[in-house]
Amino acid sequence: VSSGWSNIDSVASAAPSAEGIASAVASAVAPAIASAIASPAMSADVTWPLGKVAFSLLPLAGTSSRRATVEEEVVKGTIWTHDQIQGVVNVNVPVRQTVVKLSEAAGGGLLVHNPVAPTPQLMAMMDALVQKHGPVRHIVLGTVALEHKATFGPFAQRYPNATVWLQPGQWAFPVNLPIELSGVTQRGPKLRQLAPPSTSPEKGYRYYASANPTPEWAADI
Repeated sequence: VSSGWSNIDSVASAAPSAEGIASAVASAVAPAIASAIASPAMSADVTWPLGKVAFSLLPLAGTSSRRATVEEEVVKGTIWTHDQIQGVVNVNVPVRQTVVKLSEAAGGGLLVHNPVAPTPQLMAMMDALVQKHGPVRHIVLGTVALEHKATFGPFAQRYPNATVWLQPGQWAFPVNLPIELSGVTQRGPKLRQLAPPSTSPEKGYRYYASANPTPEWAADI
């Protein structure tokens, strides 16, 4: 009997444990999974190298690394969105711009709301929309948040004939510079401010606001 138990013990000790089997399977499968999940290829089309110092000295994540754009047609032939990833240091969040095709009553062409980084990939998408639906005529910065101010000026430079519209209360850090020094090249009647109802625009924007207080795109938006 003792000899029988000894044989059983030797077989049990030789058999692999459940933990051992799991470890062996993981060791065999992990390399295959790792090889199947390849990192996205870097390309100049999805980078925006100036973003590190755009508008402030805060290090913006995703600006000297891969920054792909995802385009979606929300309303066929009328509204599109472009999404990118942006963040500060290592905290990343999605940011989105919206492109609207304006009606003839609103002057036609395209309106861009809260533009994202003008990477070559995004600009190719914009070029396709412009060719089909008309020029970018209005660019709106409808926020005072850093994630869109950092990209507003560089994007607006790509469309010097467009009128830019600013949310009141713009600021910069660490020095509170005017929006014109963040890359916005539009001046005069092409640099406007969106004042709340029953209020006047801030000083410097009042002259053209008094001559033409209502944006033509207000017919659509």
